[in-house]
Amino acid sequence: MAKLVYGKRNKLNFRDYGEFYKAYGFLCNSSKHSLKVMLEYNARSGAWGNEGRILLYKHSTTHYTPLPQAFYNKLTAGRGRIINRINCNEYVLELYQHYGFSVSNTINGITPSNLTPPSLQDALTYVPVAYQNDFLQGYNM
Repeated sequence: MAKLVYGKRNKLNFRDYGEFYKAYGFLCNSSKHSLKVMLEYNARSGAWGNEGRILLYKHSTTHYTPLPQAFYNKLTAGRGRIINRINCNEYVLELYQHYGFSVSNTINGITPSNLTPPSLQDALTYVPVAYQNDFLQGYNM
C-alpha cells in the first residue's frame, strides 16, 4: 500500500489513500494538465543532491484548479514557463519505482530525465479497487 507522507523537510502529506490515488490519477493525465514529472541528477553537477520534481507549466487554458490538496500545500514558485513546482525526491522515486512511471528521455544520457506516466489502463492496475473512483476523479480533474 502507498505511503501517505513523503520527504524529510516540508513533507508532502496525503490526508488518506483516497487523496493519494486522486493525486496519482491527476499526474497520470499529464497531457491534460501541461505538467512534467522529472528526476534531475543534480549531484553530478556539484549541487546538494538529486531532485525529484513535478513541474506545472503555464498554459492558456490551464489554471490547475482544482489541484489535489496535498500538491497545493507543497507548491513552490517556478521560473519562466514553469508557474509552480513540487519538489519531493521520495515521492517522484515512488512513482518511478512502484507506480509505472518510466523514463522517456534523458539529456546527455543522464540529466534530467522526464518520466512518462503509464497509460490509463496500466495505471489502474496499480490502484486498489476501493480507490479506483478516487483515481478517476483525479485523472479527470
